[in-house]
Amino acid sequence: PTEDLPWARREGESLFDSLNAEVSPDLIDVQLMSGRRISRLQLLSAIRERDVIHYSGHVKYHKESGATGWLLSDGKILRAREIEQSGSRPFLVFSNGCQPAAALDRSRTDDLARAFLRAGIGNYVDTNWEIGDSEDALKFALNFYRSIFDERTIGEALHEARREARNKRGDLSWANYTLHGNPMAR
Repeated sequence: PTEDLPWARREGESLFDSLNAEVSPDLIDVQLMSGRRISRLQLLSAIRERDVIHYSGHVKYHKESGATGWLLSDGKILRAREIEQSGSRPFLVFSNGCQPAAALDRSRTDDLARAFLRAGIGNYVDTNWEIGDSEDALKFALNFYRSIFDERTIGEALHEARREARNKRGDLSWANYTLHGNPMAR
């Protein structure tokens, strides 16, 4: 949403194109939201109405307020507590967020996972450290979703995406992703 991460934009577009091309429209209805026009209210509304949410962008920790959330345009943050209070219940949230260097405290990024889980989301995938804006993050997400729609469990899909990343020399993304939820869920 901040339009300063070209690979994050490509990730959203690639997921949109790939899922629409590879998965029957009877099984999936993909909506792509990107760019500076996304407001907190629009994003909260979309989260409430969807079974799967994929976020690609900055995860931000605001030291003054203690708020953690997804960075939107103009420095606005969709805060973890807003997500928790929204009443949203997606089945799966994948937060492919790179944290700015000042926000690498894992306990702060865990605020998002806790907020989604307290809101009733059953499965939340996020990163353990800064992933950077790269093709590796895009490929990891594509491999994960392809496995999901090949009828694998979330745990199997995460394992498969890790295996693919591990095969690429120097790519440590395989170790970066964490599932908060049930690995046996489909």
